Amino acid sequence: TIYGIKDKKTEQIVPTAKFDDGTELETLFSEATGDPLYPGLLTFTSNTPEVASVNNAKGTVTLHKNYAQQVKVTISAPEAVGGTLNKTILFWCNLDPDVTDVDLGDRTGPPLQGYKAGDTFEVKLRVNSANKFIGLVKTKIFFQT
Repeated sequence: TIYGIKDKKTEQIVPTAKFDDGTELETLFSEATGDPLYPGLLTFTSNTPEVASVNNAKGTVTLHKNYAQQVKVTISAPEAVGGTLNKTILFWCNLDPDVTDVDLGDRTGPPLQGYKAGDTFEVKLRVNSANKFIGLVKTKIFFQT
């Protein structure tokens, strides 16, 4: 799960590379800048960039919105002997509320478990009050499945 503030939260995917001769590269990106140490070795793509975009070269994911399904990022080694190698990773995307904002659902895993029309359930309501007191809040929530 990646969680954080919309358009502000970033995470870098940290893959390793293992070659047929047993050689392993555990550090593929600069710890200081996040830049690839072996440019072109890997590329990254997101199946839902409107939810979580990924920098093609660095593998840095930026969170844009909550999503009811897991996001898939494909890591490719386009110059591999014998053709391109692909590996996919899946993760949930959950927003934290920004200042004076609210967010519904769990912070990790799917934001809302697999509810269907007509279900009655409790859902977490997270509020970012910027450390200010909130007196009374009345909420009514409607959503489409």
